[in-house]
Amino acid sequence: MISILIPTYEYDVRFLVDYLIEQVLELKIAYEIIVIDDASPRELPGNHSLSAYNNVHYFKLSSNIGRSKIRNLLASKAAYDWCLFLDADVYPYTSCFLQQYVKLLSGDKQKVYSGGVVYERQPPDKARLLRWKYGINREEVSLKKRLLSPYRYFFGANFLIHRSVFSCVKFSDSIVTYGYEDLLFAEGIRKGRFNIQPIDNPVIHQGIEVSSQFLKKTRESLVNLKELNAMKKMNGQSIGIIKAYRLITSLGLTSFIGRFYLLLTKLFECNLKSAHPSLFIFDLYKISYFCHLHRL
Repeated sequence: MISILIPTYEYDVRFLVDYLIEQVLELKIAYEIIVIDDASPRELPGNHSLSAYNNVHYFKLSSNIGRSKIRNLLASKAAYDWCLFLDADVYPYTSCFLQQYVKLLSGDKQKVYSGGVVYERQPPDKARLLRWKYGINREEVSLKKRLLSPYRYFFGANFLIHRSVFSCVKFSDSIVTYGYEDLLFAEGIRKGRFNIQPIDNPVIHQGIEVSSQFLKKTRESLVNLKELNAMKKMNGQSIGIIKAYRLITSLGLTSFIGRFYLLLTKLFECNLKSAHPSLFIFDLYKISYFCHLHRL
């Protein structure tokens, strides 16, 4: 009745799978859980133990294919029509998490149900504060706000989709590195005239990177965004940085703002890696780097 699909990379998903099985057994429905490791360089014994579980299929790829292709691969292996995609580093917020989704299996097949993401209230250590602060303020979005802008606030970490819709949309194989694959997927849903239906059924995002790694991934994502914007694959009205870039370009300030990244990046990163990271400075860091990319 439901295929639960989990891509992973250097993350032990055993505890997530154990909790999902505990919930699904209470519901007494047909299910499968498929976990694909995207060629993690180190062995994770917890993941390998999944092969011994009933209705759990674990695969490890020999080469890394990226966040988009691995989700398409997961969907191609699914046995059931309804697919629940979960990131490896999340955990259900409530004990009735799967029950909430199972109630929707007899609903509208043309809708994509987006459950949302929340973060722990307890701040992490200093090295991870930037990612945590960004998550709470930018990704943890109320249901009311998500209902107003469902395509803008779509997160691939937690959503339910019928295979007939997924086969029409899929994740873009053109994106190999990190960044903006979720929003591009949401744009595909919109263009396909399917609806994203936000619901109140969040997962807790637990994979909080250290600030240096988060900044590296942010730069990678902006390289992706530059290419997607150039190919006109994104709706710029739903992405703040594109809107800001277009305004800067119209004022002839792209080169000027781009120099900020070269001149001030050390000062920016000094704040962003500190115990009091500023999201305003993070925004300046992003837009200056985005403009810098357009100077190359």
